[in-house]
Amino acid sequence: MNDVFETASHSVAAPHQGKRRPRIAITMGDPAGIGPEVVLKAVAETEVQRVCVPVIVGDAQLLAHTARTLDLQCGYDIVRRGERLPESHSGPLIYHLDNISGHVEPGIESGTAGRAAA
Repeated sequence: MNDVFETASHSVAAPHQGKRRPRIAITMGDPAGIGPEVVLKAVAETEVQRVCVPVIVGDAQLLAHTARTLDLQCGYDIVRRGERLPESHSGPLIYHLDNISGHVEPGIESGTAGRAAA
């Protein structure tokens, strides 16, 4: 993963030093798939946080459960659907869609997971 960001950082002038980093929204994908794990691990990378302010779009409760399972320390602030993103926030955020209405079992297809991913 570092190779990708090192290559990307060489193609632009010193990434966002002294400037506001861009916000980049990243969906968690299918809540029963590998998306939540992949997005949490990616956002935890310091290189990702150095070049942008990641905003994970998905279900905050499922993401918190996944982070605990992976023993990741995230503690990201949560913005609920319909709320404005804070102007000056510089750390990762979770934009909580609150769109999972039932139990989602990792690795098991379900209508609940499919609707949440759509």
